[in-house]
Amino acid sequence: MKLGESTLAKCNKDDQNQRTYLDFKPAVASAKADCEARMASKVEFHADVAGRCLGAAEARAGDTTFGQLRGLPECMGVLTGTAALGDAVKFGEECAPQLTVLDGKCAKPAALNAVCTDFARGTLGSDTDHPSCEPNLACRMMPGSGVDGSAFVNRCVKAALGERCDPLVGNCPNGATCYQGKCRERAELGVECMNDGDCKDGSMCELPGGMFGKCAAPKPLGEKCKESSNCASDHCRANKCTAFCGG
Repeated sequence: MKLGESTLAKCNKDDQNQRTYLDFKPAVASAKADCEARMASKVEFHADVAGRCLGAAEARAGDTTFGQLRGLPECMGVLTGTAALGDAVKFGEECAPQLTVLDGKCAKPAALNAVCTDFARGTLGSDTDHPSCEPNLACRMMPGSGVDGSAFVNRCVKAALGERCDPLVGNCPNGATCYQGKCRERAELGVECMNDGDCKDGSMCELPGGMFGKCAAPKPLGEKCKESSNCASDHCRANKCTAFCGG
């Protein structure tokens, strides 16, 4: 909430007429309610992790919403759940470690072909605390059981590094990518890539031209850019990385 308010305070009149500003303002207002709801649930709060999370969010110089904290590696593990198997919960963060959430209750990780919950860790939980599926399986959207065959549902599918994969299904382990037909760990800086999803969280695929590039750190304020995804702030204006507001 305070991070959002300080970001908005830097916005001048020209900034305030931008669509991004108009979209961000209500998100700031709802952040307090989102945060308080989780803090009042069945969780333990880790102030040291929260400090790192806010530091990383502030360093982006972008329009970080509460939901976007999920995409920052530093924000994983701010909350640890205490709810037991079978307990009713509202958020994925509430379930105790090694439990997932399914149909509003804490459950064991799902088996092969069973229905599962994507992003079972919620916004501020840890992936390692909340596996959606049993080992060597990944929770992916698959054709469901609708009469007309049009429905889709998340199910646990086989997933292993080095195995063949379908980029449309994404049937690779969490933290991996389907790269040229095989599951590969998301790459470190300097490793070949084709899109941002091929690189570790907090980095991007820099494509100088053509289909292949290299994983690189997002560009800081003032650096040249081609598009907003090149920038840590997620804002590229006139081919230069800029803050969301204030320059």
